Amino acid sequence: MIKKILSNVILLLSFLFIIALAFYYYNEIQKEKISENKIKIVVTVGAIGGLLKEIGGLRVEIINLAKGAHAHEVQILPSDLKTIKDAKIIFKIGYKLDDWVDKLAKENNISIKQLDKNVDLIKSKNIVNPHYWLSLKNLKGIAKDIYITLVDIDPNYSEYYFKNYQKFLVKLDELKNYEENFKNIKNKKIIVTHSALDYLAQELNLKIVGYLKTEEGRDLSVKEFYNLVNLIKKENVKIIIAEKGFITESVRQFAKIYNLKLVEIDPLEVMNLEKENIIDIMKDNLEKIYKSMI
Repeated sequence: MIKKILSNVILLLSFLFIIALAFYYYNEIQKEKISENKIKIVVTVGAIGGLLKEIGGLRVEIINLAKGAHAHEVQILPSDLKTIKDAKIIFKIGYKLDDWVDKLAKENNISIKQLDKNVDLIKSKNIVNPHYWLSLKNLKGIAKDIYITLVDIDPNYSEYYFKNYQKFLVKLDELKNYEENFKNIKNKKIIVTHSALDYLAQELNLKIVGYLKTEEGRDLSVKEFYNLVNLIKKENVKIIIAEKGFITESVRQFAKIYNLKLVEIDPLEVMNLEKENIIDIMKDNLEKIYKSMI
């Protein structure tokens, strides 16, 4: 009796193993099929590449012209011209942040797509703040634009793109819970290093009292600095939120002198597409800001 039971168990386990093995090889074959003849897409900002990685998956080869630099600092090299050859499309942000890519697209006969169709823009003195990707709502809008474009240029894999797009939306919606957490924060007044953080601050209903850099990116004048210090005292500001890579020794000293918590967040602009993913970075940003306020 025991031998018969053991024999049946072994047969069942063998059957399950064969099924699992067949399923594994089927998935591997599907991956190879999807990866064949990838479409080459050029991006100018790490955040766009991060979204493209989520939705395009194995079907796309991402060419990031920024290569770890800020979009307005990019210098096109002769090797880049060879790299972008046969690219299907270039995704850009626009509003003078990466408009240098327009000439590149024209000279190489590559289609170009600005990803601002489904986003809310912030304007100051009729000038659009181009860092619109640093917002959960706008990330969703950009993702929609990317998804629609991928289906348009590579329709045979529309179902694959749709599944990836839906999975990304689920993960993004999970981060919306953080907005509820911020509703219970009493003091939401902050200082930021740069206007790139305006979108995230607006989404979390944080009040930006002042900036350590002007809208043009220059250092504050003596008068502007004096006014900022007075505002910090008057408004009881406790926190500086700074972009990764923008925390200089002077920023650290400023925070120390005026007893401000210094919070470093990743603006997604120079993210490493091979090692990082956009959801984890945004989650980390939200956690850092929230923990600094409780």
